[in-house]
Amino acid sequence: MNPRKAFEQALKQALEFPSEKAKTDYLKSHPGADKSKHIVKTEEKRTSKAEADFSDLPKDLTKLTKSQSAKVIDHMAKWPLSKLRKHQDLAEKQLAKASADKNNEAVANLQARQEHLDAAVDQKEFGKEASRKAFEQALAK
Repeated sequence: MNPRKAFEQALKQALEFPSEKAKTDYLKSHPGADKSKHIVKTEEKRTSKAEADFSDLPKDLTKLTKSQSAKVIDHMAKWPLSKLRKHQDLAEKQLAKASADKNNEAVANLQARQEHLDAAVDQKEFGKEASRKAFEQALAK
């Protein structure tokens, strides 16, 4: 196919528009265009499975219920041990910074995160029941 025909063929194909107004303007200026072949581009909102599963959780980890904490710990326990250890190190550094900045809200939130990470490591290494008992003991303190 020669380049001119390829170009004409491409023009006859459907167009995707960024907005409904752009599509309407195009169709007004091209009365012979097939309306059914032209669409408005919709932006697909991509959410990970984890985001969908945890959308009901509060941002403040100190406000989690026991069942919500268990859900978070079960999720984290599926991570590789190396990832859990990295997150523990990061939480420890963030906790030190929050303490130095005297940000009590962040300190409380990071302590809750550390407890979740510790429980996930325990669950990974010693099993679910041992992890639950250790976590409940930590909460009782």
